[in-house]
Amino acid sequence: MRIADFEGDAHFDRRIQALLARTTALPHPKMADDADAQFSAEVRVTLKDARVLSRRVDDMAGRGGDHPMSSEELWEKFDDCARRALPKEDIMPLFERLETLEKVADIRAVTRLLVKRPLPGTATEAAKPSAARVKGNTLLETSWVP
Repeated sequence: MRIADFEGDAHFDRRIQALLARTTALPHPKMADDADAQFSAEVRVTLKDARVLSRRVDDMAGRGGDHPMSSEELWEKFDDCARRALPKEDIMPLFERLETLEKVADIRAVTRLLVKRPLPGTATEAAKPSAARVKGNTLLETSWVP
């Protein structure tokens, strides 16, 4: 699943509407906010012949310090979220800097990558105020060496 799956008119899709009409979501009685299994999930599906299929996951990746996401999972999630707010060319350098945050000598090298800005030479770049008036919003190199 990606953020785009939930954006715009996705919820109006007739297949989604049909599924929502048959779906119930409830808090699990054994998965309270303060329980050991608070990050668990259980899905139960009742078939037309009344059989019930269920699956419980107790160790969801990315939930809790004992079950971190893999680097690949973390990158995919970060990229999906970041592409909505940042220039594509800044996403990987920012991810790399955040992965090695403890080695960053000056946090401004990280926060500059959080600013949405036009590339030099683009039409929007020519229309923007001079760099002297836009303090701290300059395009830096993007190859990261801690």
